[in-house]
Amino acid sequence: MKRRALLVLLGLIAIGGGAAVYWFTIRSVPPGRINVLIISLDTVRADRMGFNGYRLPDGSSPTPNLDKLAKRCAAMTEAVTPAPLTLPAHASLLTGLYPDRHGLRENDSFRMPGPDGRRFSLLAEDLSAEGYHCAAFVSGQPLEERYGLAPGFSHYEDTGAQQNPVGRLTFRELPAKHTVGRAIAHLERVTDEDRPFFFFVHLFDAHDPYDWHGPHGQLDPGKRVDRYMSEIIHVDAQVGRLLKALPDDGRNTLIIVVADHGEGLGDHGEHTHGFTLHQSTLRVPFLLRAPEGVDVSNLSASGPPARLVDVYPTVLAVTAVPMNEVVERDGRNLLEPPPEDWHAFAETLYPYYQFGYAHQRCCQDRDRKVITGGTKADELFAWRTDRAEEDDLAPGEPKRVRGLRAWINRHVARPGRAAAIDVNVQQGASVPYMGGRTVGTPVEPTSSGNLKLPAAQDRWKVIKALDDARRYLRPETMDPKEASLALSAFKEERDQNPALLWWSARAVQMQGRDEKVGTQTRLLYLNEAGTLYARHLSRFKDPRAFDAGLGILFDIYDLTGERKPLLSIVKRATGELALATGAPGREKRSRTLLLRGRAREALGELEAALDDYREARRREADPGRKQRLTGKIEGLKRTRRQSGLGK
Repeated sequence: MKRRALLVLLGLIAIGGGAAVYWFTIRSVPPGRINVLIISLDTVRADRMGFNGYRLPDGSSPTPNLDKLAKRCAAMTEAVTPAPLTLPAHASLLTGLYPDRHGLRENDSFRMPGPDGRRFSLLAEDLSAEGYHCAAFVSGQPLEERYGLAPGFSHYEDTGAQQNPVGRLTFRELPAKHTVGRAIAHLERVTDEDRPFFFFVHLFDAHDPYDWHGPHGQLDPGKRVDRYMSEIIHVDAQVGRLLKALPDDGRNTLIIVVADHGEGLGDHGEHTHGFTLHQSTLRVPFLLRAPEGVDVSNLSASGPPARLVDVYPTVLAVTAVPMNEVVERDGRNLLEPPPEDWHAFAETLYPYYQFGYAHQRCCQDRDRKVITGGTKADELFAWRTDRAEEDDLAPGEPKRVRGLRAWINRHVARPGRAAAIDVNVQQGASVPYMGGRTVGTPVEPTSSGNLKLPAAQDRWKVIKALDDARRYLRPETMDPKEASLALSAFKEERDQNPALLWWSARAVQMQGRDEKVGTQTRLLYLNEAGTLYARHLSRFKDPRAFDAGLGILFDIYDLTGERKPLLSIVKRATGELALATGAPGREKRSRTLLLRGRAREALGELEAALDDYREARRREADPGRKQRLTGKIEGLKRTRRQSGLGK
């Protein structure tokens, strides 16, 4: 390729009264420039990989394709994640920064700012500036383009509007077979281009809920853990498809396979992830296969594991792409020897946002790991030898605990902490967690405040009750009475636990929709649900609770046929929209507009309803909801024409 060097100024950003200028250089691509393929396996534990010794009941490996790749890789086969949650972990993977320094602290509540709103670059931005063709294929909702990881990719394909699991109470998801198929098709189109490529392929299948892809010999589809293994077997087969599609057998491609986090599977009482910082969710598989001639001798199984923050600097080192120097990265180039004072940090704010439980942090060095947070005492584990972290060494090694806590304090006190864009996720069937941080509330509790909060490990009964209730509220297993019973045992905690209060209201609301119950009883349930949503709004300042309250009025209208609930919806929504003007995080309010439009349509005010639907569509950021609003607008326009009220 013949291209003159072009120096591009990306931005001047004022930070804290100072200013920083950073530049990217777009150079002509040298012949034979290395390709890059990063495969992200969502929710996959390192100890469930065949190349790490795991075997199925029949003695076979669940991951024959990854095992084959591992034989061609450096000796390192595991890494640690900085957060057991999809979005913050991937942001660290693609920036080389810990979550407190890139600002994305949880799946639901944040979005990465655009290039003009941050001082650091993303991996795809660095590579595309050097002439790389960058393409991403994402199969899970937490990494959809709207969360801000797409800059630098000329092609970013995510789940899209067609993959909305209505009523399933889970994330939008594409199956690995589809995602890999799209990636292979795109790879075939760009292979002959006179420039290298960077492909990022994300496979979400192993995330809960697990699908069955069997039969698999002695695995039982009725067992949750066996369904999880079925997902891993399926993902491995799709990885094999993708690896076979690489040009020249991938000899000129840097291949990295890594997971964003693991899965609890019952270890330490945790069945999914995000609640604690044990190795079951922090330790993930890691494979790096460098092109021929690249020295990987420092990737040793006997040294410390890789960290997700190490991927960014390692990719740039292997590809000889210069790093943006404005912000110091937390990761290191894995091709260089590890420092003697090697440490890895991790955090989870998920318990704090969703349940009002303590924010947890951990720090590990070459042989010990401390976990700290909330009212639960600090725990210390010999993570190398005690893989299951069953033996708490803190009582006998207080000096090691203090030393690792000092590292955490230094980590937290470093300059360069970043703020991401606040996001209020709207209610809907594709939001499985509901509750959580609202815009404008503190990103994390104070140190003294955190000590007063319960630890998730002490509240497993509440967490299980919430899981049970959500399961009872799925369409295929709908039993709102059982959902209410599961949650009613914890009434004393409701006003401090956003998820518990929300799902209590939802369960009672669904009881009010039960047609097998008498009208007066249903009205009692609906009024109780409305009271609970109002309490949620008052306690947590959550706009979603306001919209849910409008939904209660629709339920009452459907039950009684009276106009009064519709008029109340219009009045309440109009007042809320007036108050929300200019308020941070509330200015969108597309769902409030949609609900007012529905009420106006039911009242026969078609022109006003159309205005609301159009404005809701204009403000809506979610592609799927925007598409559905377009359908609603077109349908109402047809109704209006048929009634002779307008064109």
